[in-house]
Amino acid sequence: PELTGNFFTQLQGRVASLPGVESVGLITELPLSGQPNDMPFTIAGRPAATMNQMFGADFRRINRQYFEAMRIPLLRGRNFTAQEVRKSDPVVIVSQSLVDQVFPNEDPLGKRLILAIGDKRYEIIGVTGDIRHRALSAPPVPTMYVPTFETGSINLVMRTSTDPMSIAGSVRKEVLAVDPEQPIAAV
Repeated sequence: PELTGNFFTQLQGRVASLPGVESVGLITELPLSGQPNDMPFTIAGRPAATMNQMFGADFRRINRQYFEAMRIPLLRGRNFTAQEVRKSDPVVIVSQSLVDQVFPNEDPLGKRLILAIGDKRYEIIGVTGDIRHRALSAPPVPTMYVPTFETGSINLVMRTSTDPMSIAGSVRKEVLAVDPEQPIAAV
């Protein structure tokens, strides 16, 4: 995991220094990519739920620069710290549609989610604006974001001041400069 984290840290810094790149972020499943990742969850402190009574949300692993690169507004609370990302701490940022569904008359900040993947309790530290992950014509789906850079497969997102395809070759060179055996799936 540490080697993977170092790879992404180096790559992000190298790509961010390319001419025309304004910001760079990382995410496991790209919006509009057809990559779903549904995560059942319950709320700590509420009565226990069976699997068919659990809430569900799209589950994304990101780094702290993802929201800036994608211009997803942070509506309440705060973003992840660098330490939370490095340690994959049990904190979560949720979308407004998740708040509307699960906490319609409550402040979600400080509440804890119990994900179906373990027994950790993820503290809600922020609320973001919604995105249309599955299709532009589909309504936003409740989404949760957890901090990480220790994943084997991740997508690099960039905001540029120029045509992004004009720097695609430079990005590929930076990937190979950090790890010449690293596969690049698509641009």
